[in-house]
Amino acid sequence: MPDIEIGEVPEYAKLRASAQELLRMTSGAESGDPEKAANVIVDVVREEGVAEGRPFPESLFLGSDALRDVSTKCYAVLKNLEEWEDVARSIDIRP
Repeated sequence: MPDIEIGEVPEYAKLRASAQELLRMTSGAESGDPEKAANVIVDVVREEGVAEGRPFPESLFLGSDALRDVSTKCYAVLKNLEEWEDVARSIDIRP
């Protein structure tokens, strides 16, 4: 029997090493404060504090980097919808 750790697939060793290096390089460089994020999550779950009186979110994006990335993706999706709207509607049975 090969001498490998449980759950470790040798074929993925290179990918795993790259992912671990990326985590080492970026860890601690986050713009957000994990403690603040945890407090917001608790407020949302308990529907109190910053979440009091707000509807429960389908998705919760925390941090300026998340806002930037999600906004960029949403604008790209909306642009794609606009560019292909005629094609999307063209397959409707009743226009």
